[in-house]
Amino acid sequence: MGKGIFVLHPISINPMKNKSKIHPTSRFLHHISNNKLFVLCFLLVVSNFGMQLLAQGTPIRGEITTFNGTAIEGVEVQLTGDATETATTAWDGSFSFLSLRADETYTITPMHETNPLDQISTFDAVLIFRHILGETVLDPYQRIAADVNRSGTITSFDIIEIRRLILGIDNDFRTNTSWRFIPKQFIFESIPTYDVPDFPESISLDFSDENSDWDMHFYGIKTGDVTNNSLPSPLEVRNDNSTFLFQAPNQYLQAGETTTLSLHADLASIDGLQFTLQHEGLELVDIEEGAANSKHFGFFENYIIASWIGNTQETDFVNFQFRATKDLLLSEAIQLNSSKLEAEAYAKDGHFQHIQLAFQEQDYALYQNSPNPFRTETTIRFSLPEAQTAHIVISDVHGKQLKAIEQHFEKGYNEVMLNNSELPTGILYYALATAAFQQTKKMILIR
Repeated sequence: MGKGIFVLHPISINPMKNKSKIHPTSRFLHHISNNKLFVLCFLLVVSNFGMQLLAQGTPIRGEITTFNGTAIEGVEVQLTGDATETATTAWDGSFSFLSLRADETYTITPMHETNPLDQISTFDAVLIFRHILGETVLDPYQRIAADVNRSGTITSFDIIEIRRLILGIDNDFRTNTSWRFIPKQFIFESIPTYDVPDFPESISLDFSDENSDWDMHFYGIKTGDVTNNSLPSPLEVRNDNSTFLFQAPNQYLQAGETTTLSLHADLASIDGLQFTLQHEGLELVDIEEGAANSKHFGFFENYIIASWIGNTQETDFVNFQFRATKDLLLSEAIQLNSSKLEAEAYAKDGHFQHIQLAFQEQDYALYQNSPNPFRTETTIRFSLPEAQTAHIVISDVHGKQLKAIEQHFEKGYNEVMLNNSELPTGILYYALATAAFQQTKKMILIR
């Protein structure tokens, strides 16, 4: 919009005789053919009593954005002082107030409460961790976001607050609001590395003061969101060819059996990670800590969420003890994914990495048949370290061979279905035999 200077001829009004309000008139509103030029004038009225008024309908405007320029919609902006009014920012972050008296003072204060977890991930805690270690230095706006507990300093307690929120232990910030606001015109002074700067969170307006600044623009800072979306999104910094790999031994379990899921990885290559571990047919019995302990996990009925940061040379991340509620193969009952929390690791070189869980097949393993005892048929399960020919041999209590199955089996987990034909009732034995391995287990056939 163009700017211009307009000279208005003063007029004298006796407020005792003329109580009507003064409005901008068509003399100050011009329409030029197809170019619709609208001129908005501030009309200052001075009565014989010295009272000054801003013309009715004259707006005082402001804008609220993040410090990288993203507009924040839905912020409640409160006007207090000699008048009270509330405005809400539009889609472009703008707000305005009308009919303000020029002889009075006002205070503008934004307020905004949203889901505290919005825009927060374990990576924000990693950035705080790196700042504390002196590996990086957060700018003043990032420090305000990092001061989650509003203590005025950046410490490991802020990391704990973020982790508790991510893991679902807390539903809100215990000593802070979800958003804080700072006037854009405010200039930070030099502050120590670990301190958070003092700053105003409102703007005072005094129209009678010629030096009063009418700039009502604010930056909004989401508590805990240290990246403030000013960094590339995870998809942009994630190396699609880079995977952070957890490894765990695979196993077949029968209902009631317990096992330990041990997660191992090269933890020295990362500063932190987060993931969802879903499990079906398993009950969590206990947790044995490695580099991570119970404080790094949120436990729910059918899933576990993890949020961990650290600096370690360990490879043993954690050990979960599960009890099977039905017959199952561990690799089919457990999935590491992003269903509840994005599965990602934060490499020391700054890249985001995908996380995968790879189950390692045991060298050789013969599992208990299921069901056992059985009437008509049962399943014999076993694992092989490589594809090869193997024999399944059924014998009675005297060692007499009753049935033999010879077949080429795949590497890893395999199954053989066995029916009761040509088998006597009672105790039987089944064996897995290869050129390098042999193991025997007992089963029972009933009629």
